[in-house]
Amino acid sequence: MSCTFHRQAQAACLLQQRYPCLTLRVTCPDAVRDARGWTFTAGVDDVASECALDSAPCDLVLRNEGLEGVGGELAVQLNRVEEHVRQAVQGALNMNS
Repeated sequence: MSCTFHRQAQAACLLQQRYPCLTLRVTCPDAVRDARGWTFTAGVDDVASECALDSAPCDLVLRNEGLEGVGGELAVQLNRVEEHVRQAVQGALNMNS
């Protein structure tokens, strides 16, 4: 199993051409980020290495909103990821049999 974090469109495109991929976008509201101590830094947070994939299509979006008031939402989101991976693996196994 490989878990990779990619910020550059060219690397993501190359991986998707060569391997079956599940693309995830993790989002977080600015208010939650601020509460965690994050502050926007011009020249760091707005450069291509940080935001080049913001508009790229993805398979699933996970909302990283913290645990307060979310209830079981994170578990629901992670179950979606697990199901997507199971389906992809099953499809690959079916192709090879």
